[in-house]
Amino acid sequence: MVRDTRPLATAAVHRLRGRARQILLEAGTPMRYPEGDQAVAELVSCRLLLKNGERYLSLPTCGKPAPYPENWLQPGGSLQRPEHIPRYQPPLFSRQATAR
Repeated sequence: MVRDTRPLATAAVHRLRGRARQILLEAGTPMRYPEGDQAVAELVSCRLLLKNGERYLSLPTCGKPAPYPENWLQPGGSLQRPEHIPRYQPPLFSRQATAR
């Protein structure tokens, strides 16, 4: 079973069997696949395998996914600010600096 949390996922969960499952399990071993391999084509269409010329890259990773950072650590900011983080104070400009 492969969980796909990416925005471009074709399905949230992929249940792979047979040759498709074997291909992803052996993804760490360099292999060549025959032209027109149906299982390879299925994995590419599900966006679990990336074709780059004659090579293929397996996109799923094994293990528990890394935790997402806290909302306030996101590069785009967040809607909720933790209480221990002070509010942003814009700089004060004097009239002399703006009168030029």
